[in-house]
Amino acid sequence: MAELKKELEETFNLEEFESIRKYFDLIGAIVVVLDLRGNVRFINGFGCSLLEYDSNEIIGRNWFDNFIPSRIRRELKEVFSRIISTRDGVKKYHYYENPVLTKSGRERVIAWNNILIESKDGQIFGTLSTGLDITERAKLDTMEKAFEEKLSILNYFASTLNTAKSLDEVYEYVVDGLTKALGFEYAMFLVIEKDKLKVKAYRGLKPLIKEMSLSSQKGLTVKAVRTLKTVVSNDTWSDRDYVEGVKGVRSELSTPIIVNDNVYGVIDVQSRKVNAFTNEDVKLVEILATHTSTAISNIERQTSLEKQYRQLSSLMQFSIEIIRASDLRTRLQKVVEAIESLGWRRVVLSLRDENLEIGSPEDIITAGLSEEERRFLWENRTPGKIWRERLSLNFNRYKVGQFYYIPYEDQSAQEYFTGSALDSRLSPEETVDWHPQDLLYAPLTLPDGRIVGILSVDDPVDGRRPTRYSLAPLELFLNYAAIAIENAQLIQKLEDAQKKLKEYADELEVKVKERTKELVEAQERLLRSERLATIGEVAASVGHDLRNPLQVILYECFALENLLETISRGNDSKSESAVKQHLQRIREQINYMNKIVSDLQDYGRKITIKTIKVDLNNFVKNVLSTIKIPENVKVVVEVPPEFTLDIDPEMMKRVFVNIITNAIQAMPEGGTLTIYSGIEGDKKVVYFRDTGIGIPKENLDKIFQPLFTTKAKGTGLGLAVCKRIVEAHEGTIEVESEVGRGTVFRIKIPIKS
Repeated sequence: MAELKKELEETFNLEEFESIRKYFDLIGAIVVVLDLRGNVRFINGFGCSLLEYDSNEIIGRNWFDNFIPSRIRRELKEVFSRIISTRDGVKKYHYYENPVLTKSGRERVIAWNNILIESKDGQIFGTLSTGLDITERAKLDTMEKAFEEKLSILNYFASTLNTAKSLDEVYEYVVDGLTKALGFEYAMFLVIEKDKLKVKAYRGLKPLIKEMSLSSQKGLTVKAVRTLKTVVSNDTWSDRDYVEGVKGVRSELSTPIIVNDNVYGVIDVQSRKVNAFTNEDVKLVEILATHTSTAISNIERQTSLEKQYRQLSSLMQFSIEIIRASDLRTRLQKVVEAIESLGWRRVVLSLRDENLEIGSPEDIITAGLSEEERRFLWENRTPGKIWRERLSLNFNRYKVGQFYYIPYEDQSAQEYFTGSALDSRLSPEETVDWHPQDLLYAPLTLPDGRIVGILSVDDPVDGRRPTRYSLAPLELFLNYAAIAIENAQLIQKLEDAQKKLKEYADELEVKVKERTKELVEAQERLLRSERLATIGEVAASVGHDLRNPLQVILYECFALENLLETISRGNDSKSESAVKQHLQRIREQINYMNKIVSDLQDYGRKITIKTIKVDLNNFVKNVLSTIKIPENVKVVVEVPPEFTLDIDPEMMKRVFVNIITNAIQAMPEGGTLTIYSGIEGDKKVVYFRDTGIGIPKENLDKIFQPLFTTKAKGTGLGLAVCKRIVEAHEGTIEVESEVGRGTVFRIKIPIKS
């Protein structure tokens, strides 16, 4: 100390040194002088106070061995050694932060500024360090760092949460994240079901209560649902709202989960400590609740999309069955079964006349009802004038899309249905928010505004009230159902007319024309949309195309009857061969009729594709193997090896078959069809070049239009369907032709990366 004091006195005069010492005692910072061995040679009053020692307990003792935590003692000795060994060292460690150890064993974090004490000739005697107590700031930094780390973990956890395939997985992931990732003692995931809050997953001790009534005035989780805000209790024993869910809990934090503006449930964490939860904890749990809401919303949306996909697939299948149904009752029964498949246990479709009256018990078609219930509906049928009121503007406030939803709570509206509605079969356990006495109905309206029936559905399978979204598939089917009823009635009328035509053979042609005119007029009123209008236009063509093969089939059947008589008498040895020929002609006509029906279906339905990478050479060979190539037609395939297309093979096969078949038909005297490929920009191209008769220039712009054909037979939908299939692949189909020289079709498909 004498040497240091001497050096300081040489650096400053005695008065200056005493002033500096007094200054050191006045400033709010620790000042310490260490010799080259690290022993304390001077410390100011603030430093003594901070370390909780008297100066005589500090002076002369080694700074590192006595006032530095043992875990960093070695590290700081190395730093000190570098500071006093070179001037570069003091530059590097001029500013340094480290904890010091007080007499009571507590640690304080100090931010040091270090300088060397040197003689006039440059000899180093020790160090002078001034330090500020930054313990509180360091704590905040540590807490902020910990929060950021937890936030980072939480964000990573959110990506994991979005991989959940079911709601149960979400519940389990969340309580795992709360305990394992965020470090909470106890965690629960509660979901609202009807009027209760039920525990779906938990970690820690098993909850004492598995569910709570939402009407309860107690419970932090219930309060979170009611207020839509996070609720925190830092001392549950003094909290009147607290309900013991886990033994020994002293703190609880409940955050509501909001999904699509509705409360879905609650995330709840608990601790045995008082004041266990900080503002940062609240933020983390609320962030997790937001991630959870997104995950639940995604799963519900995916589930809903899958449900709608299944419903639409079911409707498509039923639509085909409805079209194929030959009589009115079968067709109408298929309609109600299709609606039942959309998630309703009971369906009632009642046919109505212009006064909205039901003509007979047979005009009530049902699914899921007993005979007794059907009889009840007929005996207690509502007059048409009351139905007019139920469909009037007075009931518009109950509309959900095209439907009318009458909730049980609205007794003023329910009075209109007293005595005419069936009692529900649903038990309270099978419902969510649908009341057993709720009502849902819709008119079946044609495009011209005429009502042909009324649909009522009841007892939803999922037990939920209808929404515009959930009713969307059913709404899509309403218009189709109305048209199906109208068409079925028209078909019934046609069948009745055919019976009369048989009785009046001499007036056959006249009555057919009259009935056909009635059908066309009815369809013109009925089919207002572009697609339905197209189908209306094709009706005459299809009728003509189907009538010809039907007449052939009738003739072949007559010929077969004669041949069978001949066979039974054993008079003709060639009859068996003739029978096979007649059967083959019948089969060909049936295949032709089936193609017409397929073209109609393909043009009417939405085209959905699933693309895969296909080797074009193999694909073309496969297509050609299904087509009968005449001997006078040569097919040349010029496709490089390993040339691929990203296509739906089944859908694109139909395009290739259609184009190749057309090319063959365009070369009745023989010729060459060349199939080759190329690349144009970002598209791969397949060419079909024939040497046929060609297409007149005035027809080139029409060949892809529905109903356009230059053939004696056919609906004119083949190339129209081809165009839709190619466009579904985001591609294009083009044609060039010259009369007498041939035609080239080009199919362009985008190249996928």
